[in-house]
Amino acid sequence: MKTPPVIYPPSHRLPTESFDEPTQELLSAVVSDAELVAFITHYTDFYRKTVEEFFPQIAAALPFYARAPFHTTVVRMGPNAVIVGHKRSSEAGVEVKQFHEITPLIDPPNVLVLVEQLEFESCWFDGTPNQYNKEQAELRGVRDALSGVLDFFWQTIPDSKTFERICRQLMVAEGLYIGRTPLERDFIEIDRPADLTAKIVLNEPAGFRRLETWWFQFKHYKSNRISVASLREAESIFVDDATPHVLCLVTSENLTSIGTYIASENPRVRIWDRSVLDLLVNRHLSVLRDYFNDYPKAVSELTQRLDAKLGGATEGHAKQFIKKLVDCPTGKLHFSQYESIGIEILQFLFTEQLGGAKPQERTLDGKQRRDVLFRNNRTSRFFDRLFHRFGCDFLIVDFKNYGKPIEPKVITDVEKYANRALGKFMLVVSRKSQSASVDATQVRMFRDSETIVLVVSDNDLIEMMHRKETGLAPEDVLEDKLDELLRNY
Repeated sequence: MKTPPVIYPPSHRLPTESFDEPTQELLSAVVSDAELVAFITHYTDFYRKTVEEFFPQIAAALPFYARAPFHTTVVRMGPNAVIVGHKRSSEAGVEVKQFHEITPLIDPPNVLVLVEQLEFESCWFDGTPNQYNKEQAELRGVRDALSGVLDFFWQTIPDSKTFERICRQLMVAEGLYIGRTPLERDFIEIDRPADLTAKIVLNEPAGFRRLETWWFQFKHYKSNRISVASLREAESIFVDDATPHVLCLVTSENLTSIGTYIASENPRVRIWDRSVLDLLVNRHLSVLRDYFNDYPKAVSELTQRLDAKLGGATEGHAKQFIKKLVDCPTGKLHFSQYESIGIEILQFLFTEQLGGAKPQERTLDGKQRRDVLFRNNRTSRFFDRLFHRFGCDFLIVDFKNYGKPIEPKVITDVEKYANRALGKFMLVVSRKSQSASVDATQVRMFRDSETIVLVVSDNDLIEMMHRKETGLAPEDVLEDKLDELLRNY
């Protein structure tokens, strides 16, 4: 007997992870047929509106949009479990049936047989208790529209080289490295069995980290799936190989259930199929700007709308922090208040990238005071760049609750905080931005001591928070400031 799989895809929970138990209210509530009909009507409406507003140029290529109208059948499998199937029709319609009403009777119950018998062109199944209200209909309609758009994107990538280039950029955004050098600059190319190799940094409990060598193969398919034979071939590479490498097949199509099982039963084989690539794209939306800019723009706008509409009376983190910033007066009397707000915001922005804040630290001689130190965990490409380029083991942050723009003297005053132990990169966080004369001071400081001091204003903090809440990388704001300073050097 084979042992259970030890590798779990991103969408699967580990045995040690708990499931969210449905509330008693959901368990006891029975959704009516009328509520299900209204749900499907709203869902279809939100799907079509999303496509028409954000992706009209490709609407004809999206099957669920272009083949409409559909007759939708909702088959009830219990109080709240449903199978929703769509079939092309001359006019739109929704009907609800109980499973036992389907003729001929399917015994024992089998979803695949049901789908074939009712000739559904597309369908989905949900066995969890749900309210099936208008808000859920909007969420599902928007989500399925974006998913269909990504399907179109992967299918229309013109060639394997473009597919590989996109995947490499996603890998860089995920923080893959060779040794201590960013993957983007130092791919090691080999003939077989891989298109490239990379060192993966794996974080273990108690702060331990280790490097694992991965081989990557890129397989671009516009319509076909990666074959089981290809997966078995990947497995066979390791039969007589004692090296601890992992082979990752990156494919633009989804795996079958058999393929998923093969990928899960071997701890040295990974499959990044379309579902994984979709996850990475939504985590690193900026990668698609050069290939399909309409998608990240749509996600950003839709996220803000849904947050505002579905959040109710509860404000998001960004709104709460913005209110705190606005309510905090400038000046020395309110310095501690501003510092506390700034620490909260940075910890919200960089939960994984930075360690806990250590405010009001003094050096042993008692002369220098660094307002706040954050340990650099180096869990993203940008913060790893700071470590390797500027020795940034700690992020030094100096808060200034000034009502006027930062002047050059502030930059020169905080320069002394930089040293070999902590690093030579720091932030000055203040209410306003910097005066025009600060640019020359920053360039001179980098030329003379290789020290970088960036000024971050309230507006910069607000921009980073909005990026965080819309799925974009907040550190892009800091990286743009750094790149601009280096270009001026």
